[in-house]
Amino acid sequence: MIVLLLLTLCGEKQQGVPADIDLDAVAYPLDAFGLTEPELAVVARARYLMTWRCVRQLGADLPPLPTGRMRAGRADRYGLASRHTAWEWGYSLDKPPERVVPWELLIDPASRLSQLLRDGPDGGCLGATNRLLGEPATSPLPRLDDEAWRASRDTPPVQQAAQAWRDCAARAGLHYDNPVEAPYQYWGEKRIAAHRTLSEAERRNGLRPTGPERRAALVDVRCKQQSGFLRAWADADVAAQRELVARHLGELTAHRHALDLLMRAAEAVNT
Repeated sequence: MIVLLLLTLCGEKQQGVPADIDLDAVAYPLDAFGLTEPELAVVARARYLMTWRCVRQLGADLPPLPTGRMRAGRADRYGLASRHTAWEWGYSLDKPPERVVPWELLIDPASRLSQLLRDGPDGGCLGATNRLLGEPATSPLPRLDDEAWRASRDTPPVQQAAQAWRDCAARAGLHYDNPVEAPYQYWGEKRIAAHRTLSEAERRNGLRPTGPERRAALVDVRCKQQSGFLRAWADADVAAQRELVARHLGELTAHRHALDLLMRAAEAVNT
């Protein structure tokens, strides 16, 4: 089976499988009203510095500020879409996170430091920091992003591309109801059945895919590319977001204004 898999992969490469579509490079209209990656880093550093000063006054200290990507990529926005992810992880849901883990999540909830950060009438040091920075309590972006994602999925071009994907997958012996949730559900159930209990190493490092899962994942990605599914959905998603921006422009503009004030406050803290 391993030999056949390698031959299949080599054959796919020789035939010139289309390059992965970089969904992170797509200009989604809602992005204009959120924080950019550099802005997220500025705010994260300011939040850390202000909280650090607060806990230091109370005789405690924080773990080091992690560095790295501030937000997860969009490679899996429309289901598994990366050949690299397909080969390395298949349909695993426990692969390492792409974004940096916030330092707040590294603190033991039962520790005194955690109490200093969150407890008290004013919400602890974190609550004080958020109030002083003026970070918006809520954002319309996740709600509108999800609305656009769902609406665009039902458009005729995306449905036609999904059928082309199903036809492509079926020719390789794979039969799924849809290109997004169905493959994860199918292979997730197989993973659970084969690994009722996990070793310490498996919990720490995650489960790598079996040969059949890896082959299925690579076929899935190849069919998404060849059917035009990714491009069709990305185009429909952008169009849906554009309509939502027009309908909610006042709300979005007010949110971006609040973020501009947050950035000013964060930059002042960092200087």
